[in-house]
Amino acid sequence: MASISRRAVEKASVAAKIGETIEKEFAPADAFGERDPKLIELFSMHQISRLPEMRREDAHLDIGTILTIDGRRGRVVSLTQARVRVDFNPPYAGRTLRGKFRVVERIAAPAEQIRALVELQYGRAAEFQVEVQGHVVTLQVPDRTKFDLNWFAAKPRVIDRIRAQVHPTVIRVVEEYVTPAEPAAPAAVPKEPAAAPADTAPAATTGAEPHAAEPKPAKGG
Repeated sequence: MASISRRAVEKASVAAKIGETIEKEFAPADAFGERDPKLIELFSMHQISRLPEMRREDAHLDIGTILTIDGRRGRVVSLTQARVRVDFNPPYAGRTLRGKFRVVERIAAPAEQIRALVELQYGRAAEFQVEVQGHVVTLQVPDRTKFDLNWFAAKPRVIDRIRAQVHPTVIRVVEEYVTPAEPAAPAAVPKEPAAAPADTAPAATTGAEPHAAEPKPAKGG
């Protein structure tokens, strides 16, 4: 279990009034579960040295160091020159916990219950569209959540909680991918008509004005 059981909290608060504060002890079965010896695993120092967090300049390996191995977070509980033992149990596994909480609202409508479950398991519940038709639940995912790795991890938990709380026969998780419309081509700008050529005047000549040649005098016989 990852946290105090929702059912245990509901059972403790069923008779509480709005605004009332409740303190209660929760056994391991209702909290982080019992410690599981199978979740304590042994790794070679070579395997540990290849982890991304051990490649940093400030990397330090000691008892209590938190490591992420294959997507699981664990705590180093022992190490030698060749071997490292890592405990993947939750830190509070096997412990009896004392919880304190206050009842602020009772949620009855199925759609609002689903929003509350999304908020508890992931967050951003106000951005989800929730529709309940009979025994069919439709949960539409907001755009910025579609590629969120945290949502990929939270989605199975959200579905499990909806099944346990609302008891639908069908749960639809909808992700829409709308192809954006292509921008319209800019309107063609009409070209201005070319100006008509101006009338050409006869070419002017330069130099002396033309004149008739004077007759030459006749020679005597």
